[in-house]
Amino acid sequence: MNRLGILTLLLFLSCQVYAQTAFIDSLNQELTNPNLPDSSKIDVFNELAYEWAKSSPKKGLTYADSAITLSKKIGDMPRMSSGLNSKGINFWYLGEDSQALEAFASVLEFHKNNQNEAGEARVLNNMALLLYNQGEYQKALIYHDRANQIFESLALRRNLINSLSNTGVVYLALADYPKALEQFLKALSQTDSSEYNENANLNTNIGLVYKNLGDLKTAEKHQKEAVVWYERGGHKQGLASEYGNLANNYQAQGKYKDAEDLFFKALAINKEIGNQRRIASDLANLGKLYMSLGQLEKAELYLNEAVGILFENQDFLYLSTIYLDKAELFQMQKKPKLSILDLRKKALELAEKSGSLSHQNSAWKALSESYEELGKNKEALLAFQKHIIFRDSIFNNENQKKLTRMQVEFEFEKNAQQMKSEFLFENQTLKAKNEKQRILTGAALLIFVLFIVTGAILQHFYRKKVKADKLRLSADFKVQKAQLEYKALKAQMNPHFIFNALSSISNFLLKNEPEKADYYLNRFAVLIRKILEFSDQELITLEEEIEMLQAYTEIESLRLGKPIKMVIACEPDISMDTVKIPPLLIQPMIENAIWHGIAHSKEEGRIEIILKKEGQHLQLTVRDNGDEALIHDQIENVKKLKKKSMGLGLIQRRLKILWKDQHAQQFPLEWKKLNHGSEIALQLPIIYQ
Repeated sequence: MNRLGILTLLLFLSCQVYAQTAFIDSLNQELTNPNLPDSSKIDVFNELAYEWAKSSPKKGLTYADSAITLSKKIGDMPRMSSGLNSKGINFWYLGEDSQALEAFASVLEFHKNNQNEAGEARVLNNMALLLYNQGEYQKALIYHDRANQIFESLALRRNLINSLSNTGVVYLALADYPKALEQFLKALSQTDSSEYNENANLNTNIGLVYKNLGDLKTAEKHQKEAVVWYERGGHKQGLASEYGNLANNYQAQGKYKDAEDLFFKALAINKEIGNQRRIASDLANLGKLYMSLGQLEKAELYLNEAVGILFENQDFLYLSTIYLDKAELFQMQKKPKLSILDLRKKALELAEKSGSLSHQNSAWKALSESYEELGKNKEALLAFQKHIIFRDSIFNNENQKKLTRMQVEFEFEKNAQQMKSEFLFENQTLKAKNEKQRILTGAALLIFVLFIVTGAILQHFYRKKVKADKLRLSADFKVQKAQLEYKALKAQMNPHFIFNALSSISNFLLKNEPEKADYYLNRFAVLIRKILEFSDQELITLEEEIEMLQAYTEIESLRLGKPIKMVIACEPDISMDTVKIPPLLIQPMIENAIWHGIAHSKEEGRIEIILKKEGQHLQLTVRDNGDEALIHDQIENVKKLKKKSMGLGLIQRRLKILWKDQHAQQFPLEWKKLNHGSEIALQLPIIYQ
């Protein structure tokens, strides 16, 4: 009955509610025995504290204190350490992190002094969870890494599963999705179907990875699986948390009624348990839901209640998010702009203190919007630049490649292991049958040979199947890799264009022309929103592309100080609102015409975009009336054209990936010098909406 080891927070044994009640009743019955020794009585107190932690942690604290008091009285330090551990667990379920850390620190010191590595690792894992709750991610990773090393060296499988899962959660908070998924998949490979809580936690976390990647349907699948596992295990806190995760997913999909029902289910369970942090989370989620439904008074009521609880528990990281939500609510309520700015500044301060990249990214973006609304264009620009830096730091193309490759490798190893197990089982069955036939009849030899041949055939087909699966998975990976490379190239276009635009703004400021800089910045803000709007789309219509080009040309005209007229010549059988091209495809060609032609000419600028249909292809030509004599000697062929303009080089690389199967080399960029100006032509496949 002794449980003197430290119990991992996420390693509680799963059981049905009726079984737990029966066990608690039996423990209470033992306490009524007047002849029960003090040592046994302490063990019963610790058992009861452990059992009540999930459903009634306040009651669990009472039993933990009884165990500690009696242990001190008889001088039993190991049992007192167990009581302190039970106390820490119950404080954790109540959301009292500081008091839980204090209790666990005493337990950790006890195990170090007694050279109990297993106990030390369990406490390190628990303390890492609490540090994560407080936003101290780097310190939490140090504790988790040490715990993982000990668990692996001692072959403590279930402890390792939960510690790996918790490590993945920290990486998830840091937006390092490949490392997070690596930890979750490594943990999942160690589990079996009888481990309810472990499977539930891992499905929850994998669902969060896919939600952050925007794959809501896959996330919903894993979240529903997690709900089933938590229900089987009778884990109230886990079930409440997963209700909240699934509700957020439903809200993102526009299923508002389903989301509201699940939020209230989660809130009811957390109030029953008494977990203050989770209560605040549910209240905040309800507030955001009502904001999206336009029920603003109701939303403000729930958000204010959440802020009060978080302040009381000093959960500053989550407060950063709630401040941004309140700022958004203030906007919807038409409250003073300075009040909105103050809330967003507070959110940034708390996000910087926590070190969370995603929270800082959100805060800088919101601050940029506030400064722009207040007419503080310089501050708005600086804040927007900070937002871009943090956004690009959170998730880059290399991380996406690692993520895809890791998922493919995991699925292949899992399928290969399953096929190998099936083959071994069938092979053993055949051998048993052959042995039985050999003993019973004289015809055993013939039958034995028959089964050997059958086994060889099965092995042959098995190997062919494994080889085919490898080829299929490898092909899938190459397709995903090509898609990622295309996204990476498209992502390079926006920073390239933004750099040129910001250079123009800087030029006005250096010339001490604030009025022009202010007008330019406002036009730039309108244009950059359009670019960001289309940045996640693979294709947009010709009409949308031309609208962006007209805005861009207007800005460049202002920068050069002379008019630039844009003329669109489109054949009647080309519908500009249905024919689609990659976004920002023509912009580098316009940029090239302005920067390397019109900018060197003394005349007013003229750019002509000619759209013709040639068979199943779109012939796209850009002409300008610029003076390119200064650069004519530099441009002899397409390769030198790439050196001249980074944007033109990106066009060809994007087309090569996008139409790889259609031989992108058939659609080259062709530049030629005209009597007065220059011309760039490009031929594309026609794609309709």
